[in-house]
Amino acid sequence: MTMDEREVVLEVEDIVKQFPGVRANDNVSLKLRRGEILALLGENGAGKSTLMNIIYGLYRPDSGAIRLKGRDVRFASPREAIHSGIGMVHQHFQLIPVMTVAENVVLGEEADVAYQGDEGSTLHALIEWLPSIVIFLFAAIVGLSISGLGFDGFLPTFESPEYALGGLVLGVVLALAVAYPKLARILWGVGWRVGLAFAALWIATQVGRVTRVALIDVALRQQIDVVSEEEQVVDGQTVTVEVITHERIEFDWRRAARDADDAGTGMDGLLDAAKAAVEEYRDQGVPGGLLDAIDDAPPIAEALSLALLLFVFGTHSIGSWRGVNTTPWRLSQIEIGALGLLAVGYVAVLWDDLGEVDSALQVVLTLLAAVGLGFIVWRTIRHRAALDETTVTKPSPIDSIVDTLVNTLDNLMQIRNERAAAQRVRDLSQQYGLEVDPDAVVEKLPVGAQQRVEIVKA
Repeated sequence: MTMDEREVVLEVEDIVKQFPGVRANDNVSLKLRRGEILALLGENGAGKSTLMNIIYGLYRPDSGAIRLKGRDVRFASPREAIHSGIGMVHQHFQLIPVMTVAENVVLGEEADVAYQGDEGSTLHALIEWLPSIVIFLFAAIVGLSISGLGFDGFLPTFESPEYALGGLVLGVVLALAVAYPKLARILWGVGWRVGLAFAALWIATQVGRVTRVALIDVALRQQIDVVSEEEQVVDGQTVTVEVITHERIEFDWRRAARDADDAGTGMDGLLDAAKAAVEEYRDQGVPGGLLDAIDDAPPIAEALSLALLLFVFGTHSIGSWRGVNTTPWRLSQIEIGALGLLAVGYVAVLWDDLGEVDSALQVVLTLLAAVGLGFIVWRTIRHRAALDETTVTKPSPIDSIVDTLVNTLDNLMQIRNERAAAQRVRDLSQQYGLEVDPDAVVEKLPVGAQQRVEIVKA
């Protein structure tokens, strides 16, 4: 059998990776056949390490395909690459010096050597559900703590029982989400996308308030004529004359803030007091148009900012939708309907909050938002329909939070089996003909031995 007839175990085709200001890989392709040792040569900065990092799952290509034994693969992390049989010995050692060889080798793969119990046993089920049990107990304890838990004899009493019930309900939801990652992804995905609408409302409200504060401040800086009388001596006689000076309007913000707090009116009461102070000088140093703008401009600023925020947030929410998948993928009919409902919800929030502006502006902004978000839904549907196995997609950073939390909790709840970890190192050492002591601390090993550890870890 010639080299060309051997099975191609790894193939990369037209890989492109762009960093700011430099294209590290420009349509790079290579094939690795079974039994072949392939050397990749190039000067410093040629993109060799970048290509290896892409194959290993550390980087994601901007375009191109990776095939493993003829099957298109998309690695979201080195863990997925390792599980597919791809290892990497780094140029600079990636070992933790204070840990043992065995701890370094199984780092990130603790589940493979953790205590699992016999399949079908009570211990196995308990270990499998341990992360969910822990998160449920944590939520329940927090709920009980803030509910004012007490005891009347042996009977529990609550000052705020709704907090205790809320903690239990939240604990059940979180426990199920941890146990079923797909459920966690869909709940979190819907939750933060709805939350963005409320965030837009809050930000827009602050924009309106800041606009009002700015206009009041401008009004307070206007120069007004202050007339005072003073006595002067003219030709030996004392006369009273009127003196006109140009001064800013006096307003004590601290005192007004204390009065507003005492009255329970808060920031709105403070701004109303400031507006009343400048209103006394309408057209007497303070333009009437400026005073009218103090009341008229903030709702318009709030409306415009809300429309812009909902469109921006909606664009990201719709375009990054992934459903139960780890990364955005083709949309089902149900998901298309969900995206439509999300867009309608954003538009409804905008319409409902624009009640204080002119009806014409309300209609125009709502229609613009509806058309814009509708276009985003249409574009997302078309883009997703064109995806294939060679396309690399990235989840929203906000979506990735839940994956990180679930994986971290799973890793923290693993019951480490040091004996199994050490045996795994011995098996790998024997398989590849490398002599490595699983119990040795890495920092005490010579460089050559550390390199062997890197090979075993890979």
